[in-house]
Amino acid sequence: MNRIDPHHARRLLYLGEIPEPPHWLPQNIQSAIQPIIDNSRVGIFTVEDPSTEEVRYLERAAQESNGIATVFKAGGTDFCTYIGSRHELCDRRRGSDGDAPIPCKDFVAAVAQYSTQQFTLALRSGPLKLGDRTRIMGILNVTPDSFSDGGRFHNFDAAIAHAEKMAEEGADIIDVGGESTRPGADTVSVEEEAKRVLPVVEHLSKNLSIPISIDTCKAEIARRALDAGAELVNDVSALRSDEEMIKVVHGAGCPLILMHMLDKPKTMQKAPRYDALIPEIISFLQERIDHVVREGIDPKQVLVDPGIGFGKTVAHNLEILRELSQLRSLGMPILVGSSRKSTIGQVLDAEVEDRIEGTASTVAIAIANGAHVVRVHDVKQMARVAKMTDAIIGRIWK
Repeated sequence: MNRIDPHHARRLLYLGEIPEPPHWLPQNIQSAIQPIIDNSRVGIFTVEDPSTEEVRYLERAAQESNGIATVFKAGGTDFCTYIGSRHELCDRRRGSDGDAPIPCKDFVAAVAQYSTQQFTLALRSGPLKLGDRTRIMGILNVTPDSFSDGGRFHNFDAAIAHAEKMAEEGADIIDVGGESTRPGADTVSVEEEAKRVLPVVEHLSKNLSIPISIDTCKAEIARRALDAGAELVNDVSALRSDEEMIKVVHGAGCPLILMHMLDKPKTMQKAPRYDALIPEIISFLQERIDHVVREGIDPKQVLVDPGIGFGKTVAHNLEILRELSQLRSLGMPILVGSSRKSTIGQVLDAEVEDRIEGTASTVAIAIANGAHVVRVHDVKQMARVAKMTDAIIGRIWK
């Protein structure tokens, strides 16, 4: 058997314990693996773009541990998934011929990465711990066409008053956005977006004791907002919209939120389709992480967001919440923004202003499944939901 090329491009998508077959696996193998996981806790390991040697290795491991290994294609990419004894994989150091190194470099390190729960972001104002308790990001849309608040905070004074109220109610971060990202939204000019957000960012950064995040896809807006006092960049395009954004973030050394989105806001909801939703989201986010790290961004400053409502159907959004823990395989803190989204409206047949209970449910599930930050409109209520959920799952709450 040939040695596995250590430089072969591959991504580990998930390594953990599962109580039921993952929804993203091909239907024809779901029934085959059910007997394996019944009444037992087994591990699942998925490799993107596996080498022939890796496929053979995982197939042999499956035979020897009464597991299963299968190859499938999703989103134009090949994957090999092993389901069986995680102990069996993690304890292997060499192949049966005593010569081949373990594939994907180090399963033990992958387990440790998956198990990571706590992180610390380096902000100009000081460190921000993630994982000891859920952090609340309050949404401040200074746009005339926001889906959630109808432009109520487009006025400077109203925006400042609302931000101050959210800070009093328990927000840990205020996320300021000046361009709507609702489905079908048009883009606005740099100067128009700057006129909306910069006075607000400057005032809040000087008068609030919590950090300000700038929600933008434009490098020039991010640069000017950071100069005005913002401390994080939240880019829903994951730095695909503006090639200069990477230079701005790198120069500032600030935390960066990378979100998964199918296409762009104008067209993202036109019949979104995935072959395997969770692997495709994780693969996309891992590619973006790899990109920013290659360009000099500190991986300890990166957060990931699965992008609920951004190029997803109701079924997709519900699956993301159910399977959110799989994003822990990325080894990054997770942010979830489900607040008042249309999925809640469709499930509950509720208008935007009547989605607080639905939002509370999605926030609780997201936290229980690994979210470190929740991005919300109703800060007071969701801070209470977060505190209660944190207590239940064993995070610090006093």
